[in-house]
Amino acid sequence: MATLLATHSVGATPETFALLALMHLHAARQDATGGLLLLEEQDRSRWDHAGIQMGIQWLARAASGTTFTRYHAEAGIAAEHCLAPSFAVTRWSEIANLYAMLQRIDPSPLHTLNRAVAVAEWKGPDVALKLLEGLVPPSWLEDHYLWAAVLADLHRRAGHLEQADQYREQALIAAPTEPVRGAVHSEWPLPLADLYLSRMFEFTGGPPSYRVASGELMGCTSLKHQCQGSYW
Repeated sequence: MATLLATHSVGATPETFALLALMHLHAARQDATGGLLLLEEQDRSRWDHAGIQMGIQWLARAASGTTFTRYHAEAGIAAEHCLAPSFAVTRWSEIANLYAMLQRIDPSPLHTLNRAVAVAEWKGPDVALKLLEGLVPPSWLEDHYLWAAVLADLHRRAGHLEQADQYREQALIAAPTEPVRGAVHSEWPLPLADLYLSRMFEFTGGPPSYRVASGELMGCTSLKHQCQGSYW
């Protein structure tokens, strides 16, 4: 359906192209069984590389012009994961910057939380916790397992073990399914951050397209660079 829309004169817009890129890039990394697997543990050779290339092609089309929407930012984030040769060399600084852009055009505590996860991989857990200081989550997020799980992971990595245990227990209680509860429980004390990044898109909807100010044009430029050959 999205492809039909993107190839029709009425729907052939940068926003549609970005949405289609996002769908391809997420689908290319999806576990066929529907299970949860940390990004760090995934066998990248088993990803659908044809699907990734298709996503990159749509992302290149989305980067034309001056329109930059949440779909552009989210597709850019997904592209960073897909193009990284390994988890260890993922460009977390680029991902953090894309979340900052996403926060500017579509403010949400989810984007701040995801940015903190990326910052933790980039600059360390203490900097990430600093980013979350003063953030009062709405009740729907405060009661969600991801909020507690992220804080548990960050506090553990920062050496705050008592606080980490408290948040971990909250995450286990709030986990909605046994697979999620098993992931939170069995992977402790391994880093869980990549799980949050890969699952957050489930909670986001789509806003209308934005005509961005000159400051956000760097987003389109960054996406063009992603689509022009090598990762580095």
